[in-house]
Amino acid sequence: MNENRTLTPFQMRLLFLGLLTSICVVLVGGRLFYLMVTMRETLQERAVLQHQHTLKLEARRGTILDRNGRQLATSVEVESVYAVPKAFKGALVTDASLQLSTCLSLPLSRISARLEGDRSFVWLERKAKPRVVRCIRDLNLAGIGFLNESRRYYPKRSLAAHILGYVGLDNTGMSGVEYALEDEIRGEPGRRIIWTDARNRRAASRVDAKPRPGRAAFLTIDENLQHIAESELEQAIRESHSKSGIAIIMRPETGELLAIASFPSFNPNRYGDYPEGHWRNRAVTDVYEPGSTFKFVAAAAALQEGVTTEDERIDCGRGMIRVGGSIIRDSHAFDVLTFREVVEQSSNVGMIRIGQRLGKERFEKYIRAFGFGETTGIELPAESRGILRPSKTWGPVTLAAISFGQEIGVTPLQMVTATNVIAAGGYLMRPHLLLGLGGADGSLETPVSPEPVRRVIDTETARRLTDLLVGVVERGTGQRAKLPSYVVAGKTGTAQKAVRGGYSKTDYIASFVGFAPAGRPALTALVILDSPEGDHSGSRAAGVFARIMRRALRYLAVPPSDEAPIRIAKVWPQMRPILGGTAQGPARNARNLRQQTVFEAWTPKDPLSDAAGGAPDVIGLSARDGLVRFVARGIVPEILGQGFVLEQVPRAGHALEPGTRARLVLSPVPVGPGMPGLQWEDGVTVATFSYDGDRMGLGRAGSARRGSPVQRNEITD
Repeated sequence: MNENRTLTPFQMRLLFLGLLTSICVVLVGGRLFYLMVTMRETLQERAVLQHQHTLKLEARRGTILDRNGRQLATSVEVESVYAVPKAFKGALVTDASLQLSTCLSLPLSRISARLEGDRSFVWLERKAKPRVVRCIRDLNLAGIGFLNESRRYYPKRSLAAHILGYVGLDNTGMSGVEYALEDEIRGEPGRRIIWTDARNRRAASRVDAKPRPGRAAFLTIDENLQHIAESELEQAIRESHSKSGIAIIMRPETGELLAIASFPSFNPNRYGDYPEGHWRNRAVTDVYEPGSTFKFVAAAAALQEGVTTEDERIDCGRGMIRVGGSIIRDSHAFDVLTFREVVEQSSNVGMIRIGQRLGKERFEKYIRAFGFGETTGIELPAESRGILRPSKTWGPVTLAAISFGQEIGVTPLQMVTATNVIAAGGYLMRPHLLLGLGGADGSLETPVSPEPVRRVIDTETARRLTDLLVGVVERGTGQRAKLPSYVVAGKTGTAQKAVRGGYSKTDYIASFVGFAPAGRPALTALVILDSPEGDHSGSRAAGVFARIMRRALRYLAVPPSDEAPIRIAKVWPQMRPILGGTAQGPARNARNLRQQTVFEAWTPKDPLSDAAGGAPDVIGLSARDGLVRFVARGIVPEILGQGFVLEQVPRAGHALEPGTRARLVLSPVPVGPGMPGLQWEDGVTVATFSYDGDRMGLGRAGSARRGSPVQRNEITD
């Protein structure tokens, strides 16, 4: 017989408690499953965000050096200050802000704004000064940290500022070479991981990926020539009270830019302290009407096309000519001048008649061939192409005006590059600033070869035009460009500045462009003065050109025009073209062919080095140039020392067989005629040198006959 059993109150309470406990266990287990399994990845990410921070480590930017390895821009390690705002709550924000404001010299409100909120990271001062870092360290505040960063530093301050440019706070190039070569010199950034504890204090850190430094950049600029150009230009501007000025020096046979000076300038270490107008590189961005300096283009076209000769007499209309209903006047009332005198005396009327003979289509062809109306391709940003309208839009007045340098806009770089065509024997050489990129050891690893763009005029026309430009300096408007020991070729320009509705009657562009020595050009240069007071003629710029050229030629030890050249007086590092092959070998492509032509035209022949398969003559050359010549023969020589080639094995002309071992012994300075076994041409002037470890001295000079070896320390009479 079944009896109904009832639960006692105590049992009921136990059952309820068991059910409740089971439900709680299920809920807790479900919650743990949700947190530990379902939300595992999400919660881990949140933990990482709270206690782990990833910072970008800037790469060290590559050093920028001049052609001789002198540092123009480098990077230094500095400290930046950061804060963890979560570590500051309530009154801590005010207290910390008061203490930090004394070190940072910032308003209290700005610091408080950065410390408030729930952010895990905020910069207080990027790339702080050492005294600021020391001050904040002494405060010993929790939630404040320090990180090493790289800061760009320009040790020469304003020297070559417009070439180098500057970088922003994040080490990104903003102008100049810093901007143009950003991809090569910026490097690859790394990562640092920072862990903080529950109170947001820095607990540990490690570098997750090391930054990779950028490559060094070797420029064609010579620091000493840059200083010469800048100092002389600044002096001229202050004397003439000009608004601005430009000076450019170029190496004729390679197109290498040796100096680009622009005034006013700035210090790239503190570029923010200067007006933005001072940052502009006027040599590539500014467009101006060149005036009479442009007349050599019409003269070159006329000689090349045979429309005139140097001695043809040209009617200059007593200083006046009517063109298309307009009257154009000369500065002087010339009657009849030979074409040579038209160039020397800078007659506008005479040059207009030459332009009319050429015709607008043919004239435009030569203008564009000289490189006007297009960018040069220089390794600088914001280059202007100038202003050159198609000839089909020219009227008679425009044709006449362009003949003497009006109604056309050019950049200073275009102007010096075009003039360099004459100095380079008729070739337009592409101007360039980059000599090459450096390797991991800082040596020049990736050289840049000179690039002839095209032949513009033939060699004979270039010679005749040089003779005309020499006359400008010897007898014409450019006499202030004369140098005591050198023959100078060049052209003056006095251009009215274009203003709304016509041309200014008071503001002029005074300029001079030329090269020296005229017979064997070593340098091509341009000087421009914007709105000089008093004498505003191109003659004033010619005087500045003379001062720059005199110092530059002396620095390079270029022999005077009235003496035979000293074969080894001072060898300039990397002065010869860097070619893909030898001048004697067949060209493998069109570019090599162009390079060969220029190489043969400008590199003196060494009789011994012309022997088929023979060792080249590299005595006196830089290590790099000597290496290039041996490698072109298929031999990689052993290099001993640094500087210039003092001795070579095998000797020049010696047969090179497969497996031949070669050795180059270097000296820190070019030694010159003290070399044993050098063979001299008849009548070549020689000189001895002394070197005391600090400077090189030039001894007594004499002459030696061909085939006569000159021994070390021997003076020939």
